[in-house]
Amino acid sequence: MRNRRQRFMKWLGGWHRHPELSRFPSDEDAKKAFQGATPKWPFFGLLFAGIMFARVIDDYAERHAGKWAGILAFFMTTLVWAELMVFLLRKRIQRHLRNSLLSHGVPICIPCGYDLRGQTEPRCPECGTSFDPALLDETEKNSTNGSDES
Repeated sequence: MRNRRQRFMKWLGGWHRHPELSRFPSDEDAKKAFQGATPKWPFFGLLFAGIMFARVIDDYAERHAGKWAGILAFFMTTLVWAELMVFLLRKRIQRHLRNSLLSHGVPICIPCGYDLRGQTEPRCPECGTSFDPALLDETEKNSTNGSDES
């Protein structure tokens, strides 16, 4: 079970990229949330635009500096474009994962990702954002139910 989760997280880019994935109740929930977080059509549109942009840079470099410079320019532009896409989509993915955690009953601060379990005031101690006090009640109910069964 742990080995499957490690392979899945390695495939996603590791725990460090999206630590919210480790807080889901199951691997399947984490996988579904991540798949729902990644946009399909905007992603492919940006990918196509990046390849076209890299091709333009490639043509320019090839005309002015030779074939190998064009090839190098194409791959470097593609890498920079891919990193830019990851940077732009990361916040959107984080917000979606955090909202999914809330829907699974895991109290988490949407702006900063702080785990809100055990809080007594409806304000995040990390970033100061206020949240719905009902989250505190749900957390207490879940912890009470878990301790009664043990």
